[in-house]
Amino acid sequence: MNAGWAIVTPQAGWQGWLADEGTMAAVDGTTWVAGLGAVSANGAGTSVRVIELDHTLTAGGTSDTAPVIPAQSSVIGVTARVLTTISGSAAAWRLGVAGSDDRYGTGLGLAAGSWARGLTGTPLAYYSDTPLRLSGEGGDFSDGTVRLAVHVMKLALPRI
Repeated sequence: MNAGWAIVTPQAGWQGWLADEGTMAAVDGTTWVAGLGAVSANGAGTSVRVIELDHTLTAGGTSDTAPVIPAQSSVIGVTARVLTTISGSAAAWRLGVAGSDDRYGTGLGLAAGSWARGLTGTPLAYYSDTPLRLSGEGGDFSDGTVRLAVHVMKLALPRI
């Protein structure tokens, strides 16, 4: 029996761990879907994921991440932890996006270990890939690293 292995075809509802993505996945009836929380008989689904990255601040008043919020998703919130102390002339920092640089937090600490838990007050959809923006309060950044986690929900269409 294949040296102890049994090869089987996954069935709708089966769950597993995607080690390379650090998330749970489930079979929607056709394919594996990361973060799948609910699925209809025809594949319409709701998935919830956490997208995490370590961001090294660039010198200046603001520092944008690569686009981390995926298009066609709703953000539940953003959490953060300062990994290495944020240096520069800023007295604190804000976390948000372009056009709303404090959406997920303001007055945040600079010391290693400081954290942020920014909840989205009402459902907020992003229709294009969007970076996060970290902004210095009362000054500029010169260095520091922040671990960011974007908590997102996405909808999947039913199959034809």
